[in-house]
Amino acid sequence: MALRPSYNSPQTIPNTRLPQDMDEDEDNEIYEVETILNSRKYAGVVKYRKRLKDYDGLGDTWEEFERLDNCAEKLKVYREKFPNKPRDERDV
Repeated sequence: MALRPSYNSPQTIPNTRLPQDMDEDEDNEIYEVETILNSRKYAGVVKYRKRLKDYDGLGDTWEEFERLDNCAEKLKVYREKFPNKPRDERDV
């Protein structure tokens, strides 16, 4: 049985660079975060799974709190929906 590769990060897709939250890329395009889907804590670091607007699940990425500085409202909605999920100590 063959396994398919995981496409959760740009490193697993050759010659592909996935956009980040509300950042401008080299073409000055701005990408909007649609929602925060999940959070997890690994090795003491909390990361949030985000989905970009107009992208499907293949574009989802895990980001540390400081990479979500333009997503305060999205984080608030996520915290209200999932109050017991891991959260960064700065996420108040």
